[in-house]
Amino acid sequence: MHKLAKVSVLFLAITVSGCMASVQVRLLQPAEVSLPADVKNLAVVDRSAVGDAGEGFLSVVEGMFTDETIMGDRQGAEEAIDELVLTLAESPRFSATPVRASREEVGSSLFDDQLSQEIVNKLCADTGAQALVSLEYFDSDTEQDHNIRRSESTDSDGNTVVKRIHDVRRTTEVTLTWRVYDADQAVLLDELDDITISRTHTGSASTEGSAWGTLPNRDATIKGIGKAAGLSYGRRIAPSYVSENRQYYADKDDRLKEAAEEVREDRWDQAAALWRQVLDDADPELAGRAAYNLAVSLELGGLIDEAIEMQQRAVEMLDNSQARYYLSTLRDRARDLTKLDRQMEGAE
Repeated sequence: MHKLAKVSVLFLAITVSGCMASVQVRLLQPAEVSLPADVKNLAVVDRSAVGDAGEGFLSVVEGMFTDETIMGDRQGAEEAIDELVLTLAESPRFSATPVRASREEVGSSLFDDQLSQEIVNKLCADTGAQALVSLEYFDSDTEQDHNIRRSESTDSDGNTVVKRIHDVRRTTEVTLTWRVYDADQAVLLDELDDITISRTHTGSASTEGSAWGTLPNRDATIKGIGKAAGLSYGRRIAPSYVSENRQYYADKDDRLKEAAEEVREDRWDQAAALWRQVLDDADPELAGRAAYNLAVSLELGGLIDEAIEMQQRAVEMLDNSQARYYLSTLRDRARDLTKLDRQMEGAE
């Protein structure tokens, strides 16, 4: 049995999908990148906010000519760091500590220079960290478009009414670079270079000003992108909890209905006993539904291999896309658990 296989049940609700109900579960998913087992504490620094005078000058010029706001970039980078630290803190694998650094310490990322090992060592030593996560670069760019079109309609008297409609579009694009530095060796444990995240908003109104007024604030959009970037990178390097739904059959037989009531009361053992009764039914469809439900129960109990075996029986009896999809989900989950076991070796 995998050490991390047991699943937390968050919420129960009957769905509108025919005779199936659903349960919301909380799963620990593996990180995309596996950091070394000896890395337990991470220091986090926003290097993008500590540019030199030349970089600051370029940012001002860029803001003048691309309608970009420097304050929006700063707030967006702060949001990225805050969300990253929160995501890492919620992971059972790491602890994370934000650190402040001076321009003299971390320099400028304008020319894509990596931090010196001396500085990495110092920042990690200050926080007892074995690795340093750095937001190296955060830069936004905004493109706007405005068009006017004619709109014709007919009033109550049958007269044609012509209106001028202003259509506006704003695309906000943020480019980021993340790096993870090893505290002891001059190596990068991970690098995500020049990734781009964009958001596009459109609006229409009878005047241009009103049309632009329908769009969200540009700085708020940059902050939203920063938050999404921090969450995404946190999940890239740390095992993270996610919510998913698991469906099960709750109709077509009194015992399935009774078992569904037991599930609503979080009495899974009693529900499983009823499903095992139905599993012996001569009707293959009912037996297949019971097998499907038992596979869900086994997965939530942490018995992933047994769940796969039971779901294979369900596929043979039901032979439908729903059953095959859940079998594929279980196999993916088994692979995730194997990866998780390796990644969590460094956890306390």
